[in-house]
Amino acid sequence: MKIKEEFDKGQLPDLGIYQDVHAITGVLKLYLRELPIPLIAYDVYNLALIAVRCGAESERKDKLRIALKRLSKPHYNSLKFLIEHLNQIKLFSYINKMTARNIAVVFAPTLIRSPNTSDNFTDMKRLPEHREIVELLILNKKYFF
Repeated sequence: MKIKEEFDKGQLPDLGIYQDVHAITGVLKLYLRELPIPLIAYDVYNLALIAVRCGAESERKDKLRIALKRLSKPHYNSLKFLIEHLNQIKLFSYINKMTARNIAVVFAPTLIRSPNTSDNFTDMKRLPEHREIVELLILNKKYFF
């Protein structure tokens, strides 16, 4: 990927020349996937899962907010910035078909991973919960951030 190569060299590629938004999105997802610690970090992973397993939405949100407060400042700020961006994409879902759920399906695997990095099966099995975490963040960005 030419875009990734330019970023890796410390250059700032001209993203305006790319007609395919999927190419830019792919580089962003690749970057997030290659982070040694995902934005929803391992130390809050179990707390986030516990949160989305609660019955009432208000309880899910409260527990998830408590979990997010345990993130390091760089992780919290980066997640906040990304969720704000993803929320902007959601606002145009009538054109781009990217609802909060669709965005969460695309980004959940890059934002949250099991602390047992060798266990891809667990991540696949928990993908619906991972998706729900990201969807909650997008739908309630003002509450969380």
